[in-house]
Amino acid sequence: MFAIIGNRVLGPLYADSVIEEDLRWSFETFDDSLFMVFFWIFTGEYIDSLWNCMSKTNSSVLCPVVFISYFLIGNLVIVSLFTALLLNSFEDSDLYPKRKPSVKHYWTLIRFYVYEKFLKGKKMSKKEINEDERSSKIERGKLTNRCDTQKNKINVLIRIKRFIRGDKFELIVNIVIIASCISLALDNSKVESNSELHKTLILLNYVFTGLFLLEMLLKWFGFGFINYFTNVWTLFDFAINLVAVLEILYGIIMHLGHEVSGLTVLRALKSIKLLSKWHGMKMCK
Repeated sequence: MFAIIGNRVLGPLYADSVIEEDLRWSFETFDDSLFMVFFWIFTGEYIDSLWNCMSKTNSSVLCPVVFISYFLIGNLVIVSLFTALLLNSFEDSDLYPKRKPSVKHYWTLIRFYVYEKFLKGKKMSKKEINEDERSSKIERGKLTNRCDTQKNKINVLIRIKRFIRGDKFELIVNIVIIASCISLALDNSKVESNSELHKTLILLNYVFTGLFLLEMLLKWFGFGFINYFTNVWTLFDFAINLVAVLEILYGIIMHLGHEVSGLTVLRALKSIKLLSKWHGMKMCK
C-alpha cells in the first residue's frame, strides 16, 4: 500500500523532472518504491533519499510530507502488529489456566434440570393441558401454503444476510482488495498510454470499482443502513467508493477517459482493512 501510493504520487514528479540524474533509490517505479519504503523510510535512514527527492522534483512539498508520514505511520503499524502478536501469544499460553467448574456447580445444574423436567410439569392441571392442546390445534390449522412460501423466502434472505456477515464473504472481499492493489502496482508512469497493458488496466479499474460498489450494496442489505453508516471501516469504504465513482464520471464528462487517475490510488487504502484483521493472528509454537 505504501509503495503504491508513493509511486502514484511521487512517480510522475520523478518522470517529469528536467534533471537527468539517475537516482539509485526513488519512487519512479513500483520496485524502487518497495525498496525505498521498507529499507530506507521504515528504518529511519531516509534523509539522503528525501534530499534527492526534493532536488529531483524541484523542492516539491510532497516529498517531506510523504517521507515523514510514511516513517511515522509505518513504524506505528509495525509496533501495533508485534504488540498484537505478543498479546495473542500470552492468551494462548498456560499462564492463565481456565477455572474448572466444581462439583457443587454440577449438582446445581442437575437439580435445576430435574425440577424443570419432572416436578414443574406435574404442577399443570389437566384443564390447562387440554386448553394448550386445543389452542395448538387451532394455530396449526391456520397454516397455509402461502405462509410456507413466505417462510421459505425469509429463510433465503436470512441465509444471504448470514453469508454477507460471515467470514467467507470477507475472504472474497480481501482477495479482491489484493488483486486491486496488484493492478495499481502495475500501473505506473512508464506504461505507455497506447499499450495493451494500459488498456487492460483501464478495464480493471472499472471492474474493481464495480465490484466494490457491489460489496457496498450487499453490506447495505446485510447490515442495514444504520449499522453501515455508524461503522468506521464501512464509512471508510463508502468514501473511497464515492471518490472512485466521481473520478470516473468526471473523466467521462470531460472526455478524459482514464487520464484523471490520481485519485484511483485511494483504492490502495482499502488494504488497511487487511491489517486490521491481523489482531486475530496466532503465534506459531
